[in-house]
Amino acid sequence: MHLLFEDNVVCLRLLRSGFEYPTGVFKHHDALYYPSKDAVFLVTKKQSSNYGDDVYTEIAIWDPDEIRLLGTLTLSIPEGGGFIAYAPWHYRILHHVPLNSDLSSDGIIESCLETAIILRAENEHSNRSEYTLCTISRSDPSMEKDLFENIDLRDGILMRGLYTLIKSPFLMHAHDLMEEAFMNLQISREAALQII
Repeated sequence: MHLLFEDNVVCLRLLRSGFEYPTGVFKHHDALYYPSKDAVFLVTKKQSSNYGDDVYTEIAIWDPDEIRLLGTLTLSIPEGGGFIAYAPWHYRILHHVPLNSDLSSDGIIESCLETAIILRAENEHSNRSEYTLCTISRSDPSMEKDLFENIDLRDGILMRGLYTLIKSPFLMHAHDLMEEAFMNLQISREAALQII
């Protein structure tokens, strides 16, 4: 379950199976995106001291650090290259992983994968779908790292714009919510125009 009140922790977010996720790991000292047939998940460091006052949405489906990571993955797809819907599922705080850990290290990645597989098994009764991985063109890893490091968690307009950009492909999966998906894209566009 998502616990908003815990701070200065490393968090793992399992993504919902039954969606297509891009191949290719994103590894950074402060974030990890790991796709596999066994589990697709994000790992981030939640530190609210890095956030601006207005980065949370009313619902807060994603933590700001998750928005930063998913924003990086979304923006690294070249124009006309398609889009990916990232679907949140279960959340676990990794108390055994210190906040100063390097999330790109092999030992941490292996530990996180094991935790994600266990978390999936614990919740398999609610979704027995398989993970589908797809190959989609993305920027090279150094460009993705630069993009990640330049997303300012204190910029409320940027974070809201990225949040709605990330959310709209997810809404498009439910055809009844296409209008809401379009509205989210318009909010993202307005945020981009304000930033420019």
